[in-house]
Amino acid sequence: AVKIPAGADGIINQLLEFINMEIDYVRSGVVCVIKDLLRKYPDRAADVLPALPRCLRKVEDPIGRSAVIFMLGEYASDVRSTPYLLEKLIEDYDKLANAEVKIALLTATAKIFFKRAPECSHMLKVLLSNMLNDTSDTDLHDRALLYYRLFQQGDIDNIAAKVIAGKKELVTTFTEERVSGMKQRLFEEFNTLSIIYEKPADQFIEPKYRESKIAGDYDDVESPLGLNAPASPNTTQDLSATLELNPEANDVMGDLLDLGDSNGTTTVNDSDRWTLVPGAVMDQATFQNRWESLPQATFMDLFLNRLPTVDELETAAKEENIVCMASGDLGSEFKFYFFGQDSKNAFYFCEVSLKKDDKHFTASIKAEEESHADEFANAFTSTITRFLV
Repeated sequence: AVKIPAGADGIINQLLEFINMEIDYVRSGVVCVIKDLLRKYPDRAADVLPALPRCLRKVEDPIGRSAVIFMLGEYASDVRSTPYLLEKLIEDYDKLANAEVKIALLTATAKIFFKRAPECSHMLKVLLSNMLNDTSDTDLHDRALLYYRLFQQGDIDNIAAKVIAGKKELVTTFTEERVSGMKQRLFEEFNTLSIIYEKPADQFIEPKYRESKIAGDYDDVESPLGLNAPASPNTTQDLSATLELNPEANDVMGDLLDLGDSNGTTTVNDSDRWTLVPGAVMDQATFQNRWESLPQATFMDLFLNRLPTVDELETAAKEENIVCMASGDLGSEFKFYFFGQDSKNAFYFCEVSLKKDDKHFTASIKAEEESHADEFANAFTSTITRFLV
């Protein structure tokens, strides 16, 4: 339903029919899917909301129940009975065994408070009191403490409301489908704020505050897992000398699968490597026909650091053997259509949209050989690397 909007109505209607099935795991799975679909199609909420009170009573699975509570909090203005539905859960707080359900209940109650404060101020106080005294789960206690401190700031509308009930963007793609040129850079900064912001540190930290790696930082430092520190140049030379003096050391495991030659090395045939060939040619009619007939194979979604001109992007693509079929300035964005041909004569097609205001780059990629679509995406990423830094 996310990838094919035309079929969304039928899919949602079918899911609503599944809600009436008296099978808990089916009902639970359905409400989880519907919760995500409403991020893409909020206008369909009116069809879903009437079923939520019954789902809250029937769904026993913690994940499904959390999804129902989330929707009740998100659309509290449209379901008049929401405060009273959650009030029963708050009264039976001690009977709730799952921490995820309790956290969802707290967040939903807080959201209702921002919209209908007179009806649930007492409920929120009781729930916060119960959760602050609940030592059964650290995440649960910390979430309650965070919300309590946000409410203590005084300016609830500008602080607590923005943190707890901030506006959510519409879902346009699945995360798994995104191919970002910065993915490798983000992995190099794993476990830092770069992962949260989806930007490398040099894009949101001023130069004077950035850490720099100095040679020798790792000398004489033991790995927390008991592994040796990176080898020094002398160690590398000693290892090389050992391998030269002991040829058998190069083949400790042997050629178990008989894939290499007698020296323990494997020969890779250049013809087996995927590449784009230069000078690919295609007329506009063929391009349009292939574009309309092929399904989307993968998707790119990222933000550039510098807005390229039309000529700059076309030239950068040409360097990677990717040909521009058409391009244009649509006012608020640039639009491009590219194609490429690999060494096996399979064609790849790409529609690029580049927003001028925030430099938001998106690309829909289609391929005659879908198994190599990601490789084409990686090749295209190489064309825009210069605009990422």
